[in-house]
Amino acid sequence: MVGTENPRSFFVQQQLLEHTSEYFTKALRNQHLGKDSEPGVLKFPTDNVAAWQALLFWMYKGSVPWDDVESQEDVAVRAWVLGDKLCIPDFQNEVSGQ
Repeated sequence: MVGTENPRSFFVQQQLLEHTSEYFTKALRNQHLGKDSEPGVLKFPTDNVAAWQALLFWMYKGSVPWDDVESQEDVAVRAWVLGDKLCIPDFQNEVSGQ
C-alpha cells in the first residue's frame, strides 16, 4: 500500500522485490515488527504513488517509463529519493539518466 491520500495497492512477486533490493528481503522477513502489519503486505504511507509506479515499471521493464526525465522532473526527483530510501542505486542511475 502506497500513499495516504488516494492510497494505491500494487501486487508484486516477492522474489522480484527481494532480487531488487536487500531492503525488501529484510522488510518481508521482519513484517511482524510493524504496527498494523499484515502478512505479505508492505505499507509505505508517506511515499509518492507516481514514484512507485516508475520504480515498478523499471523493475519489470528495465527502464523508466518516460523518454525525457526532465519532462517528469517532480516524479524523477521523488523516484530518485525512493531509490535511495530502498537502496536501489541502479534505479537511481536510470532515473538520473546515467
